[in-house]
Amino acid sequence: MNGEATQTVRISPPPSLELGPDQSVSRGATISINANLGNGYTYEWTPPYGISDVASSNPTFSPGQSTTYRVKATGASQCVAEDSIRIVVFTPLYIPDAARIVTGK
Repeated sequence: MNGEATQTVRISPPPSLELGPDQSVSRGATISINANLGNGYTYEWTPPYGISDVASSNPTFSPGQSTTYRVKATGASQCVAEDSIRIVVFTPLYIPDAARIVTGK
């Protein structure tokens, strides 16, 4: 040996996480958001309220008010991908059927 060493380094592009456009949901309903990047990732959603599992890649949301959720996905090599999505909560407007409205005397 002449005192030289060789090491191969593999450089991969960083993971990309895209939750898609903001979503709307009626009050009391649920919606699922998929952040799955594959095997070897852990997930952390914030804030932790109105969400079925803060460590899931595909949790169900039922926020009580409009909320912006952020997810951080961390891979085995500590590569991190983050994104956020706003879920707008609305209250459905009830409009009675005009044929059912009875005017009283």
